[in-house]
Amino acid sequence: VSTTMPFTTAAPTPAPTNTTTALAGCVPKDDDVCLQQSPHWNSGYTCEGSTGWCESWAKDMQRCCPDSCGTGALTEEQCNALEVSGTCTYPNDAQCAVSTTMPSTTAAPTPAPTNTTTALAGCVPKDDDVCLQQSPHWNSGYTCEGSTGWCESWAKDMQRCCPDSCGTGALTEEQCNSLEVSGTCTYPNDAQCAANTTAASTLATPSPAPTNASTALAGCVPKDDDVCLQQSPHWGSSYTCEGSTGWCESWAKDMQRCCPDSCGTGALTEEQC
Repeated sequence: VSTTMPFTTAAPTPAPTNTTTALAGCVPKDDDVCLQQSPHWNSGYTCEGSTGWCESWAKDMQRCCPDSCGTGALTEEQCNALEVSGTCTYPNDAQCAVSTTMPSTTAAPTPAPTNTTTALAGCVPKDDDVCLQQSPHWNSGYTCEGSTGWCESWAKDMQRCCPDSCGTGALTEEQCNSLEVSGTCTYPNDAQCAANTTAASTLATPSPAPTNASTALAGCVPKDDDVCLQQSPHWGSSYTCEGSTGWCESWAKDMQRCCPDSCGTGALTEEQC
C-alpha cells in the first residue's frame, strides 16, 4: 500500500456516486483478478488493500473495485471520461452486465430482425452460451440469459448466438453483416440452424454442382466424411454431412468436397474445387 504508482498520474476527478451510475437490480462487486490483470498491476494487489488509489487510478480501481472504493456501477463511457490513470477494459466481472455499456464506439442499433422476416419453415434457432463466450470481447462468465442488456448494442453477437433470449429468432450471415452495431458475424454456429443461415456472404454465386457423370472416375466411389468437414476452418465437431446440406451450395468447397453423398454431387477434384 506504500508504493506510489507512476508519477505521471493526473489530478483525480470526483468519484462517481452510486446514485448517478447504478441501474436498478445491478450490484457491482470487487474483483481482485480484474485489478491484477490490468496494466501496471499484478497478483500482489487486492481491491481491499489498494483503496489509496481509488481516485488517482480511478479507471482501474473504480472499475474493478466498486465496493472498496464505494463508487458502485461505472459504465465504459463514464470510465473513459475520467481524466486519471488506468484503463477501461469492458466487459469485466466487477461491473454487472446490465449497467455496463459495451465499447463507446457502438453505433446506434438498427431494429432487431423479427422471426416473421427471418425464420424459415422448420428452423428453430436456439441460445448457445458457448457461441457467445467464444466471440471476441466475451468470456466464460457471460450467458445469453444474463446478457440481454446487449441485444441491441452488440446485436451481431447477441442476436446471432442468443436468439431466444433476445427474442429475435433466425439471423442469416447477410443480415448479421448488415447490422451497424458491435460484434462479429461468425458462421456456421450452433445457435443459428443450417436451414436459415447463409454462410459467408462474400462467397460468389455458386456454379452448378458437378455431376457424377462428368467427374467420377471408373471405380471411384466418393463418400461422406464427417471428420473431413469438422476439421475444415469455421466448422466444428457438432457438424455432420447429413445435417449440413443447407450449405452444399454456399459452402461448396467444404460440403461438396467432404460430403458428396449428402450433397448428391459425387466426385470433386482439387482443380474443380
